[in-house]
Amino acid sequence: MTATDRVVPAPTAPLPDYIAAELDLYEEEIKQYRRGEMGEVKMQKIRLQFGTYAQRQDGVQMQRIKIPGGVLSADQLVCLADAADRFGSGFLHLTTREDVQIYYLKLEEAPNLLRFLAGAGITTREACGNTVRNITACYRSGTSPTEVFDVAPYAHALFRYLVRNDHNQVMGRKFKITFEGCTEDHSAVRLHDIGFIAQIRSDQGRERRGFKIQVAGGLGGAPMLSHEYTDFLPVEEMYNFAAAILRVFDRSGSAPRWTKSGAASARFRSPRRICARCTNPSSSQRQCRPACGCATRALRQLRTCGGSAIPCSRIRSPDCGA
Repeated sequence: MTATDRVVPAPTAPLPDYIAAELDLYEEEIKQYRRGEMGEVKMQKIRLQFGTYAQRQDGVQMQRIKIPGGVLSADQLVCLADAADRFGSGFLHLTTREDVQIYYLKLEEAPNLLRFLAGAGITTREACGNTVRNITACYRSGTSPTEVFDVAPYAHALFRYLVRNDHNQVMGRKFKITFEGCTEDHSAVRLHDIGFIAQIRSDQGRERRGFKIQVAGGLGGAPMLSHEYTDFLPVEEMYNFAAAILRVFDRSGSAPRWTKSGAASARFRSPRRICARCTNPSSSQRQCRPACGCATRALRQLRTCGGSAIPCSRIRSPDCGA
């Protein structure tokens, strides 16, 4: 049965316009590639953005599917099983980073598979390539008697902020984030670029949620354990912090520089406070003045009328020469 012969049932809910449009474009780009109007390298970049990865066997693909925080509903599990039967080899591979993989997919069928999954609220965007990969969380989130608090909602919130974000679509290297809520480490926190570890502090008699932060860990050719950035980052600063670290990584960590010569460690041993509205280090938000007149797009989205101070190394706009 070919892709054109296969009958794909309508999604359980109408797809948002932006998802429908990007999958229509993906389908058209595959057709251009098959007609010889698009080169192999460009096609590779496009399909990796949608999580479609080449297998060693000729003519078939592996589809990686993101499960943020490792949380699925029963209906989504049924959808995944059905998708494996309809589009792949009939089995699912569950990965250590809370992804699901379907094998022996024909490239022409990938857009229909993605539509099928999107109808159940499942995405494959940025599951491969040099982007922010699936954001994982402790597999005991919400059920462990030793957890400080349930971190899964925070993992999912950060996923929603970063997916399709223009700020991190074409980085020099992939970027991995995890959340741990238990007193034990079930998430291999120190092997990630950012690790959020749940903490609670007392603030004027009230409990305040936050995270101990580990940064600059990873595996690969030069494996490295992460370094502690701070023992408490309020949950309200999670978006700002992640955006700032991504900017540092995009400039300094896209190649071996992130791990070689202690560069990563040195960057985070002496954090400075920087206003999210500009690039000037400042001890006071009100004393802060823009250094170049252009703020980063990611932090611009998070800016409030009074500015928001975030602890990070120096942030630069992609459009400035500072």
